[in-house]
Amino acid sequence: MRPVTTTQDDVNTVCDFAIQVRTLCAQLVDNPFNTPAAEELLDVLTDAAPAADLALARVLHTVICGPASSGTHILRGIAQCRRTPKAPPIVCAAA
Repeated sequence: MRPVTTTQDDVNTVCDFAIQVRTLCAQLVDNPFNTPAAEELLDVLTDAAPAADLALARVLHTVICGPASSGTHILRGIAQCRRTPKAPPIVCAAA
């Protein structure tokens, strides 16, 4: 039986994934030869990305198909996860 996830669980999954990727990308921008950070980023992208993608799809479905009041609350929660002092906004391309 598949475990039941709430919208908040999905929001947390998406935020945790984004924070991990942003933090590791920041480490690589500081030092492009940081092999442990590169390996960890690759692990996060291969292991956690599918679950984060499904969680994001469920969140978007809830926002689009659910009541307007809950959609605003959910989007505000996702926007809050961007505000981490250790992880400035960075564009990171994983190739």
